[in-house]
Amino acid sequence: MEGTWKKVLKEKENDIYLGILLHFRQAISDDRFYDERLILVSSLCKVMAMIKVDGTDFLDQTADKMLIVLRAFTPLGIVVIEIWKVYLKTLSDEVLVKLLPQTLVSIIPLLRFEQARELLRYIFEERQLHFAAK
Repeated sequence: MEGTWKKVLKEKENDIYLGILLHFRQAISDDRFYDERLILVSSLCKVMAMIKVDGTDFLDQTADKMLIVLRAFTPLGIVVIEIWKVYLKTLSDEVLVKLLPQTLVSIIPLLRFEQARELLRYIFEERQLHFAAK
């Protein structure tokens, strides 16, 4: 019985996290929050880090949805590079490899900034992911 309750609580927690992430996407697109964009960027970084510290695999489970949220932030330019770093660091190797094509296409607009090259260095040098052709 205890295992069932833990599962229910875990699902509820994941629903809450997903709702929060979706609100970020809506907020970044809403003109009412235009002046708070930098706060949204900082808050999203903190939420992702908090979820990772929580010990859940929620970010792996919803990595594709998070990618959509990050794409909404990308037009802000250099200020969102930190969000992308946090995102990349929270993903497991398996999920990062799976989403690598979409991730690379998504960060292309940021590559005009020198700091964005750190994202590529992190993916290909620091993580040292192994890619196998299928």
